[in-house]
Amino acid sequence: MKILQVLDEISKKNISIVSVAKIISSYDFLSINSKIVVSKNLDKIKKIYSLKSFIGNFFFSSEVSEILKSYKPEIVHIHGIWRPIHFFFMIHCTFLRIPIIVQPHGMLLNEALKSKSFLSYIIKLFTLNIVYKILLSKSYFIAVTKEEKKSIEKYFPKAKIIIIKNPIEIKKTKIEKVQKKFVYFGRFNSHKNLLEFIEAFIAAALNKKWIFEIYGIEDDQNYKNKLKKLVSSSGFKKSILFKKPEFNIKKKFKIIAESWCNVLVSKSEILSLSVLEAFSVGTQSIVNKKIFFPNWIKRYLIFSDVNKIQLTKNIKSIMQQDIIFKLNEKYKMKKLFEKEYKFHKEKNNYKFFLEKIINKNKNIFISNNITVLFSNLLNTVLIPYLMIFSVIFKKSAFAAEIGVYPGILLLLTQVFSANARSLLLYNRENIYYDQVVNIRFYLGFFIFISLSLFQYLINYNENFSVLFILSLIIYFSWINEINLAIHEKNKSSFFINLFLILSSIFYLLIFFNFYFNYDNLKEIILFYLLFHILFLIYHINFSNFKFKKFILFFNRQFNEYLSLASSFCNILAVIIWRISLVFLIGKNLAGLYFASLAIASFPGTLFNNIAGQIIMINKNIKNFVYKITNLVFIFYIILICSLIILNEFYLQDFEFFKFFKVALVSLLGTPFMLKALARRHEYLSLNKYHQKKIFVKDIIYGFTISPIIVVFYYIGGENLLVYSYLLSSVTAFYYYSKSQK
Repeated sequence: MKILQVLDEISKKNISIVSVAKIISSYDFLSINSKIVVSKNLDKIKKIYSLKSFIGNFFFSSEVSEILKSYKPEIVHIHGIWRPIHFFFMIHCTFLRIPIIVQPHGMLLNEALKSKSFLSYIIKLFTLNIVYKILLSKSYFIAVTKEEKKSIEKYFPKAKIIIIKNPIEIKKTKIEKVQKKFVYFGRFNSHKNLLEFIEAFIAAALNKKWIFEIYGIEDDQNYKNKLKKLVSSSGFKKSILFKKPEFNIKKKFKIIAESWCNVLVSKSEILSLSVLEAFSVGTQSIVNKKIFFPNWIKRYLIFSDVNKIQLTKNIKSIMQQDIIFKLNEKYKMKKLFEKEYKFHKEKNNYKFFLEKIINKNKNIFISNNITVLFSNLLNTVLIPYLMIFSVIFKKSAFAAEIGVYPGILLLLTQVFSANARSLLLYNRENIYYDQVVNIRFYLGFFIFISLSLFQYLINYNENFSVLFILSLIIYFSWINEINLAIHEKNKSSFFINLFLILSSIFYLLIFFNFYFNYDNLKEIILFYLLFHILFLIYHINFSNFKFKKFILFFNRQFNEYLSLASSFCNILAVIIWRISLVFLIGKNLAGLYFASLAIASFPGTLFNNIAGQIIMINKNIKNFVYKITNLVFIFYIILICSLIILNEFYLQDFEFFKFFKVALVSLLGTPFMLKALARRHEYLSLNKYHQKKIFVKDIIYGFTISPIIVVFYYIGGENLLVYSYLLSSVTAFYYYSKSQK
């Protein structure tokens, strides 16, 4: 199992969490490639990956995201919850569909939440109840005690939580003598209540035979100075000793083993390592009565309120213990620890928890193909969607303008990329993503500016601003098509779902604008443009947008000349059709044809750019589609022919008779086109040799259908134009079915 463990930092003051992570990473059932990632490696420990920078880690191409995408861990185990590194890994694991285990290490206990300022407490509550409710609602948690489990359930009632005791490194130590001293191992911080204990110790020590040794880790220098000042002014400098922290395990355990009592009176803790280490060598601990401990530990601890009177009373009681009693207690505690705190048991519990998560995650697929299909669909159909509703609501001239300017921009961009999504999903490494996005960024901008200038200088009208915004949307959606594809390839559903939901809202707003005859289309598409810009900005890796890289990538694009020529010939045919229609029959009728052909060609476009890849990748869907395709084909032809007859004989006086006639006759060609494209994608999904053969067929097909509009018009006038799409579909069926044989 490949596990990534995430900590805030490797440092002396973080020693407890660091030791837990290091022991876990040494488990033999984990892959040797399992790593620890931190924001700071202050102790310079080798084989620890340290983040180079925090700037920009929110974005898709950030360092955290790249670590996850290149390393591909099965699970990410996050130690802690409040630091930026914890948050960044949470969001990127959510986006990349990598399961998370969060181990808060007591940070969700009520006392810990309130340990700092009131403002800090409010911010934490807001983060827990708003941000983390989304990111961690269905995540996995490790608690060390029942009390900690309750603190997690309070904020994440649906989370999967398991209780696993912290692993600790135990050193067997021979006890030569038991000294009359109290010891403290930990940070200098007000959270540890050291000031209160020192005051009580001074009050309890009737003679100077008893000492208190503080092995403090630097954390809060002001607090440490305050403690030293208290000790100095009370005359206890020889009885209360400030020592350097001891990180040598052997020496540390010897000190604890020979001490009379260990001190832990913090405001909050969860099964403190300090208490466990002391217990393992038979040394009692005096602890804050608010801290929870399992029953088997409780009977050997001295619990106390953290106030001077109670602490003083309990310290005196400890000082009065007999040495024989103390040695007997040490023996009993060591035996009990060996019995209750079995290292291999906790190790196996952890292994079982990991296996359960991994197996469950294998059965979760991106919600899957339906979400992918509709998110990509909404990213590509804005222009035909607007053309159709413009015709339906008696704005055919506007439909023609949409089809010519933003519509031709859409077609021209496809010249350089109609096969990019297929190639990315079928047989390309992730580096291909950088190449395609870079080319689309620069090339799309050039095409957009050129067309917009032409429209502004040659054919400016009152709809220029709306068409300009639509052209910008086409430009950004062209780039975002690849951003959606990379999420599809990575099987990460978060952004695909987000894109689908927000796009659906905008499409509904556009519909209501037409239906209720509002005049807010410009404002709606302006906000839709903003959404596309933000979606792009999140995914941008600015290091990949150098113009030199564009030149390099653009040259590579021409190395695959067949793919480029394939796209060019197909798109050129459509552009010729649109320009021919405007010149031959005028804007109003051309808009009607644009909308009708958009309806008929929509299933083919959907299959070619989106659904085809989904079907070819998923064998179950592919087999199902092939089983029903012939039956559906027959019923479809019968249905459309019936509708054509109904329209021809009974709806001639209906307002939309002509629109229906063009659309229905064109729809007769749709199943032929779908069958042709299915054959085409079969070849594309095989290997590069077959891909080249299909690209050659694309070129021949594009040249074949280009003159259909002009030829039909001069042979039979407008009446014959109705059959243009039907003929092009049957031609496609002939070419690609022949290829399959």
